[in-house]
Amino acid sequence: MHGNVIEMPHTPSMVLAIFFAFLGIVDRSNRFRGLMTPKHLSISRSQNLVRNVAVLAVGFALLWPINSATAQDSGSSDDVWAGVEEMVVSGSSAGGILADVARSNSVTAFSSDDLEAIGAADISDIANFTPNLEIVTAGATAPTFFIRGIGLNDFNSNAAGSVAIYTDDVPLNNPALQLGSLFDIEGANVLRGPQGTGPFRNASAGAIKVYSRKPTGDFSTSLKAEFGNYNSRDLEGSVQFPITDESLWARISFRTVSRDGTYNNLCAGLPDRALRADRATFCGEKPNVQLDVGGDGSLDFKSKVDAHLPRKMNDRENWALRGVFLFQPDLPGDIDMDWLMAVRGSRLDQYSFVGQSIGTNGNSRFIDPTLVTRRETQNFNLDLQRQIRGLLGSQDGRQYRDPEVAEYETQVVDATVAQRRAEALAEGLCVHGDVQGNRDPDGCPDGLTPAATHDARREVAKELGKNLDSKPHTGGIDRAGRTTNDTFGFSLKGTIEFGDTMELTTITGYDKWNRSVDIDLDFTPNIVFENKTDDDGYQVFQEVRLTGQAFDDLDEIWGGPLDWEVGAFLLKEELNVDVVNRFDIIPPGVARTRTYTQDVTTYAGYASAAWDFWDAFTLDAGVRYNYEKRHIDYTLFTIIPNEIDQNLVGKEPTGTVRLTWRPNEQSSLYMKYTHGWKSGTFNASGSRDRGVSPAGPEKIDAFEIGLAGSYFDERLRLMVSLFHYDYSDYQLFTPILESQQPVQFVIKNASDVELYGSEVELTLVPWEGGSFDVKFAWLRGEFLNFLTLERRAKVVGFTRIDIVTPVDYSGNTLLNAPRYSVTLSAQQAIPLGRFGALVMRWDGTWKDITYFDPSEGRGGPNENDDLILPEETIGQGSFWLHNLRLSYYTPDETIEVAGWIRNVEDATYKAFAADITAFTNTTLFFVGQPRTYGVTMSLRF
Repeated sequence: MHGNVIEMPHTPSMVLAIFFAFLGIVDRSNRFRGLMTPKHLSISRSQNLVRNVAVLAVGFALLWPINSATAQDSGSSDDVWAGVEEMVVSGSSAGGILADVARSNSVTAFSSDDLEAIGAADISDIANFTPNLEIVTAGATAPTFFIRGIGLNDFNSNAAGSVAIYTDDVPLNNPALQLGSLFDIEGANVLRGPQGTGPFRNASAGAIKVYSRKPTGDFSTSLKAEFGNYNSRDLEGSVQFPITDESLWARISFRTVSRDGTYNNLCAGLPDRALRADRATFCGEKPNVQLDVGGDGSLDFKSKVDAHLPRKMNDRENWALRGVFLFQPDLPGDIDMDWLMAVRGSRLDQYSFVGQSIGTNGNSRFIDPTLVTRRETQNFNLDLQRQIRGLLGSQDGRQYRDPEVAEYETQVVDATVAQRRAEALAEGLCVHGDVQGNRDPDGCPDGLTPAATHDARREVAKELGKNLDSKPHTGGIDRAGRTTNDTFGFSLKGTIEFGDTMELTTITGYDKWNRSVDIDLDFTPNIVFENKTDDDGYQVFQEVRLTGQAFDDLDEIWGGPLDWEVGAFLLKEELNVDVVNRFDIIPPGVARTRTYTQDVTTYAGYASAAWDFWDAFTLDAGVRYNYEKRHIDYTLFTIIPNEIDQNLVGKEPTGTVRLTWRPNEQSSLYMKYTHGWKSGTFNASGSRDRGVSPAGPEKIDAFEIGLAGSYFDERLRLMVSLFHYDYSDYQLFTPILESQQPVQFVIKNASDVELYGSEVELTLVPWEGGSFDVKFAWLRGEFLNFLTLERRAKVVGFTRIDIVTPVDYSGNTLLNAPRYSVTLSAQQAIPLGRFGALVMRWDGTWKDITYFDPSEGRGGPNENDDLILPEETIGQGSFWLHNLRLSYYTPDETIEVAGWIRNVEDATYKAFAADITAFTNTTLFFVGQPRTYGVTMSLRF
């Protein structure tokens, strides 16, 4: 990349900018979207695309002269990137990490050092440091992934997300396999945008690919020990060695993690049940009538909470082991062959992840100033105030209330009442000693205290909705179930090169798992709804692809030969699931148990080609034909067992076309169109009248432009991408809120969804030893057409009836799609001469408001169609996270000692939230990890 660079005129980019800007002006004059019929909606969306491209083109035109003006002879200057690996991609057939960059321009790459600096225990930890990537974890083995606002919050065993997860080019289809421990990793890449060609399945949002370290042929070993608060112990090691001198090498690595819980259980340490008095409560539970344990038929009123619960929950206990073997036989002729085999296994055994529950079973009043006079307001006439049923911070449907919430409300209410009384005295509204009429014993209006109380409770609700209570990692849990997950996997990748023009690759994979999740889902000391899910299964994967070059004579005519790739893959999965629900009161017809077996068979064939058709221009395109068949054998155990045997078949062609312009060696500009598709799936819920319901496939048309370049003598590297998505039948995981029924999360299809946004990644090396990274994302996604039906109870006269109510979420923001997100990092190395070096590093991330439901964080409406929850309740407001790390290296870098702090400010943030007011008048919150700190010691030789 060094040498003389001829300055390229930027006139073409200016011409394109003016052209698209003109189209944008024309488009603005025709935008009357509010008056359009559905028939015209698609036209409007196309016009929006033109307008967005116009703005982006102007931005590129303004940026482009910088590169031309700063391109210069760098051969005589020192390389500021010395020691930084340089990635050179030459065609889509490049392997591993390089292939990801070639296939998808929008790639965020994490090196092993990056992963260690941010403390990534698994791939969910990279989400906070990757703009436009959201990974929601409502447990240790149930991740869901979102890229650029597209994903599926499905936590069921048969979940099929929109982000494909790969380890060493083998897809990990089931969620039980996707959250494995990260250790001895070469790197991890986040590929943003739909993958229309190549070996991808269900990648309508993008893909995440993780690569293990491979044997190098030398003998080496490493050991890393990490110790931190919460009695955290993390041990990782590896050893690589030659089995034979010339052709066979091995690398064995492991990781074991142990940490005490971060959640304080108030129900721990209770006396044995025989020693408890009737109706006595210990951690806020409600003693219920049940048969005496002696079996004599008598009834008692003793607390049901177990006497042997742990004080600490949300712990970590897991280990993983991997062996990688590389075989490179010496073959005659010009044939080269590599075989890479990996064998891996892991086990997780820890308490199930729990969170916080805040009730909504209360009433609130407020005065509508447009309906009352000033005097009536001063008199606090409660008859003129509107009552709203449902108030965050109240008891739940089983009369439980978090003690921290109750204490906080009491403080706020007392302070508010005192302030209102002082104001009333100052205004002359209180007459001391006058106890007649509508005045209380203090001479103030009767309605003052109730009105002040209602106002205070609403303020408490707003605060709880945004920030939870002061102790979000504390609560009363009556069931300490465990989560276990045993996995085993095998993969074999073979690469055969036939000279310089053809390469054959075969990838074989086999993975299996056995998982159990036993969890108290209501997060209270009462038995409201608890769940135990056992599932096991296996998957088999096979891919074969052939790459090569054709038409070598084009080199003389058009500037380059044709690089081509053809391939096919097959994935088969079998899943067995048993689900048992536990309720204190079982509504009529509600299932306690369901069991099913699901078989998935999918295959695809793909082909692509790239052609340097004119000097600095490359045109590449690819197609893939996708086929998938799902079969489910399902039994729902209600009053009358419901047995279902159903098939779901989907097939669709997808493809990508891209034009790349490289005006000089430092820069490239691309334009890309992709048609993507994600297969349909089954909803395996268990309500009183719903067994299995299918969700249809989703389709996407994605347009993207971008640039990548290096500037200022390569001290600055910049990548910019801008995109526009049109989705049809977008899959959405959302709760069905039915009166007096357990909440059911199911997948629905939103007819039309639109997204557009941008990403900027910048790396700056201003001086020796110093580096800065800035990653910025802007995203705008909304439902254009999403109307759903929900069933609720209403009281008509003296009769309670169920009615079906339409709810329109059109125009609302997509789930897990923050408008803005920023990731920053700064690193400085301080040489200590013959004593080694110090390296200081700071990582920070900021994210805008994120919603977890289609109502933009307000939850479901009540029976009067009121959105009762405060803003951001079922969402997370904007927040910062900061990490610090200070490392010492010996001169030969064989020893490292580091101290670190993660989540420096101990920020409280929600990882996921759900509103289940319709069932039991409460809301549920999974909370992110608290502040951790510790030391790491590493040895390499």
